[in-house]
Amino acid sequence: ELQVYLTREEGRIVAGAALLRRRKFGVSGWHVPPYTPCYGPLVLDSDKKQRGAARTEERGWLGALLDALPRVPHADFILPTGHHDPLPWHWRGWQSDVRITHVVRGSVEEYLGNIIKRKAAYLRKLQGMVERGELVLSLDHEVAPVLDMWARTAEHKSFTHRDDLLRGLFRDPGEGFWTCVRISDREGQLLGGSVLVHDHRRAWNLVNGVRRDVDGVLRQINMLLMDAGIQHFLGQGMVFDFEGSMLPGVGDFYTIMGGEQVPCYRFMRSRSLRYFALRTIDRFRRERRGGGA
Repeated sequence: ELQVYLTREEGRIVAGAALLRRRKFGVSGWHVPPYTPCYGPLVLDSDKKQRGAARTEERGWLGALLDALPRVPHADFILPTGHHDPLPWHWRGWQSDVRITHVVRGSVEEYLGNIIKRKAAYLRKLQGMVERGELVLSLDHEVAPVLDMWARTAEHKSFTHRDDLLRGLFRDPGEGFWTCVRISDREGQLLGGSVLVHDHRRAWNLVNGVRRDVDGVLRQINMLLMDAGIQHFLGQGMVFDFEGSMLPGVGDFYTIMGGEQVPCYRFMRSRSLRYFALRTIDRFRRERRGGGA
């Protein structure tokens, strides 16, 4: 069930939320859908020139929207990095979980200068193979081959995988909110691919997959996938968000690729004893791991 809530001021929409109400673990509410890098209220950028005045106005719009949202058994939102004020949430009793992602912003030249040197050498070798025609690099909307490879990668590495949901997201090739990066050999055999979703501000790395039977420098082909996507979106003045970079080993890769570590907020409000128990168990496990017990 899709539910839309808006805050208006002087005839214009200043804040809004399009929320999908569904059941998860037997609890009805606004749960973050799978494969969703951000989910929750959006606030208009204030046109006031003074930063303090602009932040105060945006804070008021967000607060008015949060006050207008009805109480549901469970609400869970992920906010995009660097765009939301967390204080209105805290003032209204929402619980927060600070997570880490890695972003690349600025010029292409700045990005290339931040890649760790030993990995930059691998990247230059792969780019040389593209220039010589040994590899074919494509950026387009041909999502099906990439999703096929992602399914095989997820199965091999035991990732949580919702193939039906992913293919449903990309049913209409005319939507244009995603870009596929594909790397093939000169015979046209797909070696690796990634799907990047984006709005007018930033792009997120949604899924990617690489063939298992590659060797040599081709084992680093994921670098070429990410590099092509990063350069494509930086060239449009956008931010590239790796998304999901708290996974072991993945965060190291994104740091190697010049990613800047930034916090992102997840806010939750729940009356569910089940979710309270799940959060408590998860925190207990993390504390035991952190304490070396």
